[in-house]
Amino acid sequence: MKVSKYIHLFTDNSRYYVVQTVNKRIFQIEGELYRAFADKDVDTILQHKDKIKFVEANLLVDNSTNETEELEAVCIKEDNDDEWNSLHIIPSLKCNLQCAYCFVLRDTIKGIATNELDDDTLYSMIDMFVENNPSRKKAMTFYGGEPFVNRDIVFKAVNYANSKYKDMFQYKIVTNGTLITEEIADFLSRNAFDVNLSIDGNKKAHDCFRLYKNGTSTYEDVIEGYKNLKKAGNSIKILVTVGEHNIDYLRDCVLDLIKLQPTSIALNLPKKLQTSDNQIDVTDFDYVCQRYFECLELCYQNRIPEAHFADIIYGFLSKEIHYRPCSGCGKQIALSPYGKIGPCQAYVGTGKYFVDIDKVSNKDDLRKTEEFKKWKNITMFSSLKCRDCYLLPICAGDCPYDWENREGSFDNPPDGYCMTRKKMFDYLLNRIVNKKNILFKGNNQNV
Repeated sequence: MKVSKYIHLFTDNSRYYVVQTVNKRIFQIEGELYRAFADKDVDTILQHKDKIKFVEANLLVDNSTNETEELEAVCIKEDNDDEWNSLHIIPSLKCNLQCAYCFVLRDTIKGIATNELDDDTLYSMIDMFVENNPSRKKAMTFYGGEPFVNRDIVFKAVNYANSKYKDMFQYKIVTNGTLITEEIADFLSRNAFDVNLSIDGNKKAHDCFRLYKNGTSTYEDVIEGYKNLKKAGNSIKILVTVGEHNIDYLRDCVLDLIKLQPTSIALNLPKKLQTSDNQIDVTDFDYVCQRYFECLELCYQNRIPEAHFADIIYGFLSKEIHYRPCSGCGKQIALSPYGKIGPCQAYVGTGKYFVDIDKVSNKDDLRKTEEFKKWKNITMFSSLKCRDCYLLPICAGDCPYDWENREGSFDNPPDGYCMTRKKMFDYLLNRIVNKKNILFKGNNQNV
């Protein structure tokens, strides 16, 4: 027999543990046995009184077992090619802000953003997305630029979908919040939108980059927009871009955001841009994790979920193995305002991986294009680094756009991002073995 590649060893206050990340079984073990697992000393493990339990829990597997191929086979079997889960609609690439780290606007090439999405293209794309699509979790997400620069498209798309495909879509929007009037907030609430609102923390942090084109602060207008959303009863996730501009006082930023009582908070590391410097990249990931876990404690204390850690929790509690890092990998269509569609909205500024709409009449045609075939082949198993990682059965993956820009390919997730995921998992395990609640809301639930 051999030690499973999907075990993880960890310690806590002189206690030793081994966890099987496929079936999520956790065992407290003696120090000698801990060293045996670390050294892959199967003979010593098989002499232990609990050897049968270890075999039954797949801490040890047969020498002939190819665990990765077995996991991948399950994922492939459960993956339905006909399912498309996400339709990203980009009404316009225009924005009323000038954020230097924006991976859409900073990469927009000259002339590509001259058009805005027209009604006929919008409606036909919604029809094409829905046709012969058995997915039960269809999302329609509005993106930009700033979507409300062309607010009519947002209203028209939702009204069209509601009239023709009632209750079929979960609506989402990513917005800078400056244009949220009471009317817009009510519209979003009536249609049960998942609102993602960008605020980089307190005013000091926010005003480092998130400014109007004339260089003036947007903070007060964003907070006013937030209040309109809250008053109308919207579910609001606050998106925080974490970088050199706010990492040193990130805890203060999160404290200020918690006072707003959002539905959740997402602490996002900056994306590397295709064509320019994002100006806020962080390189000391140990320091990032130190600051991040300080903020995570605050989120737990105030019962407000942090979105990335929620992914780790879901990966641990769910029987599902993530097959694809994101919907863009074979399950998504991003509709540009200039007559092209692509698998990932992050490339809309340059048009990379986007194809002409008039060249595809249905989703089968789309799947045959080189651009969509390339993205469909991006899975959690297409990277050798991921295949050999003990966290594969739990990790939700990351952003292929960022992988390509940082590492030059879709097959090599950056080391810093992998390190943060592993530290997040250790933090989760620490809560579990110390009988702390792992859920942010609801009744206490320990594993």
